[in-house]
Amino acid sequence: MTRLLMTAYACDPNQGSESGAGWALLSAASELCESITVVTRSGEAPELESECEQLGCEVRVVRIATLPAEEAGSYGRYLRWLWHTSLFVRREAANFDVLHHATFASDWLPPPVLFGGAGGVRLVWGPAGGNTYPPMPLARRIGMRYLATTAVRTCSTKAVRSLTHIFMSGRVDTFIAMNSDSGRGAPRARNVVVQPNCVLDYDGIEKQAVPRPKRRLLFVGRLLQYKGIDLILDALEQLGTDWSMTFVGDGPARGRIEKSLPYRRGQVTLRGWRDRSEVVSEMGASSALLFPSMHDSGGWVAAEAAAVGLPVVCLDLGGVPTLAGRNAVTIQVAPASTLSSRIARSIVETELSLFEPQRDWTRSRLTSVLSRSYGQCNERRQTNSEKW
Repeated sequence: MTRLLMTAYACDPNQGSESGAGWALLSAASELCESITVVTRSGEAPELESECEQLGCEVRVVRIATLPAEEAGSYGRYLRWLWHTSLFVRREAANFDVLHHATFASDWLPPPVLFGGAGGVRLVWGPAGGNTYPPMPLARRIGMRYLATTAVRTCSTKAVRSLTHIFMSGRVDTFIAMNSDSGRGAPRARNVVVQPNCVLDYDGIEKQAVPRPKRRLLFVGRLLQYKGIDLILDALEQLGTDWSMTFVGDGPARGRIEKSLPYRRGQVTLRGWRDRSEVVSEMGASSALLFPSMHDSGGWVAAEAAAVGLPVVCLDLGGVPTLAGRNAVTIQVAPASTLSSRIARSIVETELSLFEPQRDWTRSRLTSVLSRSYGQCNERRQTNSEKW
């Protein structure tokens, strides 16, 4: 069986999002491996070691120190961890069959496992994302401050991504892309597969009763302009007062919502943050999830809404259409001048269509993806030894 070295900056059995994805990947890998060494950061999930004892194989947890939050931002802490993890991988790689960089796997930063790809040990990278950028025609929708930040980020990440992909060309057996954008921009690898870093516990998500409620729209997430808040408000103006909109979440764009015409005429309810069970209840009482984000590699809320049975009205960007699956009502960004009216029209059309609950993002699916990825690495172990 496989001896696996997994690098997972975020890995917590009791959290969602990236940390929950790290635990899901580790749990799935434990069904396939003889032993796993998982390298994470200091301070992440203090109970991780005890939880790993319940998994199906021997798991060793190695913690790499990061800088205190008051000394560095999130990228600074991550880059320090990457450097020291790379040194660890370089020393230990010969003891493993497969090296897998699993979480905080940006597709533009070199993963630490790339420094251990000699001696027949081949590499798996992902789910990796980051190749999703707001299109310039929508610049006024995201605000000048975020536009400036995005411009700097785009230039810097594209340059680093090009160098990273040149460096790793041909070294990776399987690149797991978080979404279609990342898949299209994937580095040269033996295999590229699209698999979001999403595994849901569907037992806690009740399917929506039939028929669906009418004309009750929902948004869940941070209230940020790049999440498409202005697009939502413009679409609501065009839909009229027969339609209501509930925002679950909070953020800088809350004031923008409170000043809008739909809010002033009573179409909008601001609910603030709610726990998962309340969010699922809101989904069950809604007719569609409206999530026209311009910069989301993932967006688990789309998968949860699709599991309830809601249509997910979104743009053809990032990971939201992938996670919503067959329930995605995808709208092309261009032409930007008519985008709000096309969103409004698509919302109306969802009332005329039947949507079934979609429950695709299971642990068994992820295990299957990892099985094929690790299997390809093992099949090539002898060939790669000769090559290197």
